[in-house]
Amino acid sequence: PLYSNLGQAYLTLGREQEAVDAFRRAARVQDSREYDARLAVQLTCAMKGGAAGSIPDPKADFEAADCLSSVNTAIAAQQAVLNRMNSRLYRHDPWFDVNVPPLPDDTPAETLFRTAIGRLRAQVVGGGGAALAQALATYDRLLAERLKPGPKEPATRTAFRTNGRPLRARALALLGHLPEAEAMIQPSPLNCYECLRVRGFIAERQGDAPAAQRWYAQAVRQGPRLARAYVDWARLLASQRRFAGAERRYARAAELAPNWADPHRYWGDALAAQGKRKAALTHYDAALKLAPRWAELRAVRAKLLKH
Repeated sequence: PLYSNLGQAYLTLGREQEAVDAFRRAARVQDSREYDARLAVQLTCAMKGGAAGSIPDPKADFEAADCLSSVNTAIAAQQAVLNRMNSRLYRHDPWFDVNVPPLPDDTPAETLFRTAIGRLRAQVVGGGGAALAQALATYDRLLAERLKPGPKEPATRTAFRTNGRPLRARALALLGHLPEAEAMIQPSPLNCYECLRVRGFIAERQGDAPAAQRWYAQAVRQGPRLARAYVDWARLLASQRRFAGAERRYARAAELAPNWADPHRYWGDALAAQGKRKAALTHYDAALKLAPRWAELRAVRAKLLKH
């Protein structure tokens, strides 16, 4: 419990590398005979899933969900839904309706808010459009209720600073509201991994590639064993036709997150842009093994085959 609670605290603060390290240490601790066996299983499964979401590792997320489903508690059931959702998002499965089950002491408003977060995340990964705007509006409405004075307000405000702000800022940027997105992310702390990634994303959308690279490099330094910022940085470099640097970072991301399709998919894009068709197809096929229902990837691969 010491290391799992520490990991949850780091995750709430946006310090994802430290969270993953704590979760992994928690999973390695041998259970005491004095500890409730069912809760020990629940805790171990949850810690593996907690690390999987940041690495990312959709296979481990799904395995954690199956493990949690075997434990008959409300917390385990809720976490299993969240882990399965993470797994599907990282595998780019067709979008699905997110419904987070309530805990016994949850109010209806709390259940709606958790579900709104999940639906906004799904639409952000989807890339924008009217459904994203609607998901953001619903999230904003429920967030305003959660931030009213009351017992839940302090925890909500803390989590929003390092989890809600980057999610909302990325959504705004995808919708084209760049000044509003920049204002949203600006107060976020500089030791928050996702906050740095989103700062880079917004800078990239504003056409400021040097600033974007600085933010992505800072995120890599803070999360050297997490793959997402390596892919961000590599995609930026590839867009500038700096392919050697891009490919080094794709290779590192694929090494860190071998069950995540994105490094191989975008590495394939970089190779295709250089006319290296056979090598590109090799990486597209590797990505499809990890994300077989990724429709955009299938379309890109089919287009390359025609040329």
